[in-house]
Amino acid sequence: MYLYLSTLPILSRILSLQSLSKIKSAFLFALAFYSLQLCQAQKIYSIWEDPSSVYRFVSIDGSTGTKTNINTINNLLGYISPGTSTINTKTREYIFRGLTSMGGNYIYSIDLVSGNINSQVTLPQNIIGLEYNYVTDTTYGLWEDSSGVYQVVWIDPKSGSYKRIGAVTGVSAYVGGTFSVDTKDSLYQFMGLDNSKYYLYAVHIKTGRVVYKNQVSRKIHAIRYNCNNDSLYGRLDSNNRYNLVAINAASGGYSVIDSMVGISSGYISDAFVLNEDSASYIFLGFQRSSTKLIKVRQNNAQVVSSPSFTYRRLAGFETVNCAVPLPKPKAIFTANYSDSICVGDSVFFSDISTGNPRIRNWTFNGGKPFNSGDSSLFVVYDTIGRFNVRLSVTNSSGTDDSLAIGYIKVSPCGVVPTAKFQSNYSDTLCEGDTLTFTDLSTGKPTNRQWTFFGATPLTSSDSIVKVVYNTAGNYDIRLSVSNSLGRNDSLSPKFIFVKKCGLPPVSIFKSSYTDTICQGDTIRFTDISQGMVSGRQWNFPGGKPGTSTDSIVNVVYDTVGSFNWTLSVSNAFGNDDSTSSKNIEVKSCSTNPDKPIAKIYSSVSGTICENDTVLYKDTSSGNPTQWLWSFPGGSPASSTSKNVSVVYSSSGTFDVTLRVTNSTGSDDTTQSNWIKVIPCENKLVEYSGKREVQFYPNPFNRSLGISWGTTHRVAMLKVMDLNGRVMFTKNVHTQNRNNIEIEGCNSGLYVIQIFWTDGTISLHKIVHE
Repeated sequence: MYLYLSTLPILSRILSLQSLSKIKSAFLFALAFYSLQLCQAQKIYSIWEDPSSVYRFVSIDGSTGTKTNINTINNLLGYISPGTSTINTKTREYIFRGLTSMGGNYIYSIDLVSGNINSQVTLPQNIIGLEYNYVTDTTYGLWEDSSGVYQVVWIDPKSGSYKRIGAVTGVSAYVGGTFSVDTKDSLYQFMGLDNSKYYLYAVHIKTGRVVYKNQVSRKIHAIRYNCNNDSLYGRLDSNNRYNLVAINAASGGYSVIDSMVGISSGYISDAFVLNEDSASYIFLGFQRSSTKLIKVRQNNAQVVSSPSFTYRRLAGFETVNCAVPLPKPKAIFTANYSDSICVGDSVFFSDISTGNPRIRNWTFNGGKPFNSGDSSLFVVYDTIGRFNVRLSVTNSSGTDDSLAIGYIKVSPCGVVPTAKFQSNYSDTLCEGDTLTFTDLSTGKPTNRQWTFFGATPLTSSDSIVKVVYNTAGNYDIRLSVSNSLGRNDSLSPKFIFVKKCGLPPVSIFKSSYTDTICQGDTIRFTDISQGMVSGRQWNFPGGKPGTSTDSIVNVVYDTVGSFNWTLSVSNAFGNDDSTSSKNIEVKSCSTNPDKPIAKIYSSVSGTICENDTVLYKDTSSGNPTQWLWSFPGGSPASSTSKNVSVVYSSSGTFDVTLRVTNSTGSDDTTQSNWIKVIPCENKLVEYSGKREVQFYPNPFNRSLGISWGTTHRVAMLKVMDLNGRVMFTKNVHTQNRNNIEIEGCNSGLYVIQIFWTDGTISLHKIVHE
């Protein structure tokens, strides 16, 4: 099998998974180009945000670029990309992930004809790469779990539930816009990175097995599968030419088919579609500096049509073309059963139905379980009699039943069971230890009941049980087993002896002290004692604090002298003490013995909001030993600590005063009009266009330019992520423009607050690429 692929340089940036809010400009979001089982060869479906920030479900003519509004999607705040849309060709529904005004990550199912929302449910995980397979009538996706391993999963868009199919190890990141399903070979495919190299991965959607992982020498974009010729198509940028290429799936090598003539400056990232009926490849790109809806032939890359297209912000494209309907399933099953079984015996049933059923339902009269949806399972029969077995299977083409009347005969054979067990217990047990008990009873018991006195759990009906003994003592074990013929008990009095075990700890510590320190310096002490420690006591003569029970302590030495320290640790089995091998030498290191010079540092100087916090630090010289702060308008209003955090809850402009003192004198300093507090929350208004604010470039990488008119002035800027966390704050002193540098931010959507000098605040959205 060959894979036909191509790509062009990315000129419009792919929105990340964090880009969840509305970007206030008219653009198409998540344009998914699909030709359906209806064989509507030129029709494309999409989600579009109109100039009034209302999201609409639309269709677009693939030849002319004409857009038709189908319906409005209320309460939608944004589309999540990349690769989070697909079409269910059986139910004729457009499926995508989006963020709603109700909060949370939702998966939508929209009727293609009416545009009505058939379902809208929460999806608990950030699953990408949605692909519908008409053969299995299942939607698949890719999910990075909490340990960083990518998992191929199936998803039920109607309930939001999902199930892991198989893990794909060794993937450090996926390549957006490269997801597809091979309906012939039942493969979920995508391109990913491993040690900075590109690979094409394929996972079997039934077994979860990684079928192949082939290295590709160049980054391949826009992978799309054609079920008519069992091939993949896409785009590749090479030597400033945009080519159609072929990849050999077995080797990962590729060869150029032909270039796309007339494509002058790139394409819109992730905006592409494969149309199987017309054997064409359609994507949004640039032709002679204009945005075009470009359609090329798959066999020679010749441009067939390229109408102008005014909507450029696009992301997350998936497609499923005309599907061949499945045959109706035929319900067939097998069982390891011949004539009859005894009470308590089990029978193994297997579904071997034809037609690739997606849903099955077993009914086992007289059996446990009574119902099941598994493909194979064991069923236990505890009651004498003859019992029916029914299997119902369903796929996208219909349902079939198989009923075996009186299939299972259960006879009252056997004997009363005899209770017997074994464990890994030998002689004694320590508190907190675990034992494993195994039921070895004879006579085919159908029911069992364990009782583990003094243990957790106290009771169980499992055949193998692990229990924990947390308290010293002697404890009994009881096992009761039964079947239809009777019951038998086994009691082992004082079978388990649990005692207290352990050793006293060994006191060991470390400190940051090396040689000599100055008055006012701090030393960190850390408890690194061996063994279990339940009690701890530090003693620091000459230090502040003088004592502590913490495992890590920061101690300040304000007095000249020589001091030792001790650490005492204990547990239920004893205690241990240790004393420092050398003393801490504290000297007066002041370069100005006459008196200190007061100096203030603060985390903010300028405009803040009501209820904001400012950190003040003493940076005075001369080794002061006493401090007196005064904070008009703040809480606390005064302090004698060296460093203080102050909350300003009322509007106004306030001074800050610090007096420092040592044994030779004191000094004062006052910072006049140091803090200006404004009532931000009470005047928070969303930007409505009345004040001209421009951001450039937007999206931006690290540096962002901001300009505004001369009518109003800006006091402060804040940048926040979508969780409200402040990423950047800056006071503004320029008149009508400013530049800010933002580092350490992930790609995605952010909110910038502009605090104007008249007390109002406006909100704006920016995109970090």
